[in-house]
Amino acid sequence: MSDEEELRIKRKPGTIHIVVTAVMGGLTAVIGFLTHNFLPHLIITPWPTVGLFAAAGVWFGAWGVLASYIGNTIASVSALGLLVGAVQSISALFQALIPAWAFRYFKVDPTLKTSRDLTMFMIFANIIPSFVSTLTGPTFWYLLPPYLIPNLTALLWIMPAWFLSNAIMVPVIAIPLMKATSATIMRSRAYVIKWLA
Repeated sequence: MSDEEELRIKRKPGTIHIVVTAVMGGLTAVIGFLTHNFLPHLIITPWPTVGLFAAAGVWFGAWGVLASYIGNTIASVSALGLLVGAVQSISALFQALIPAWAFRYFKVDPTLKTSRDLTMFMIFANIIPSFVSTLTGPTFWYLLPPYLIPNLTALLWIMPAWFLSNAIMVPVIAIPLMKATSATIMRSRAYVIKWLA
């Protein structure tokens, strides 16, 4: 029996995963809050948390997806209110869920050692999630009160900026983070091989 097979048998959801969800959610909330309240909101605003969403989903499966959603919602409440913050955080959920699924389905190494790993990262942790986030986040801003995006013309201007911000920040944050820490995280009981453990 290989080491990986042995780990699959032994691993079960536990307290460590609740702790990971709280820590990743808290980290996302703090960084997101600081970004919302202290970084200038330019045409392309750097959102560091988007890189955390990708890494959290890859490392911690469903727990990382949940942490990304909760953390982003908490971070957004002060700037957007509870309704908009909670609904627009669905975009964050997808940014963690898509790479979480792809890395498991295509058996991508989270340490990003090979060109295949990096290519899969760019497709499934960056480009596709950034596109899905662009379709969801600004659309909710347009549809929900207080109508942060006042009209369709503004929506069509904001969407490319939203996409570029995400597509730039995800690899800038997540690739160095994952290369530096994935090996250590994968040796811990917090790492999720399937979806819950």
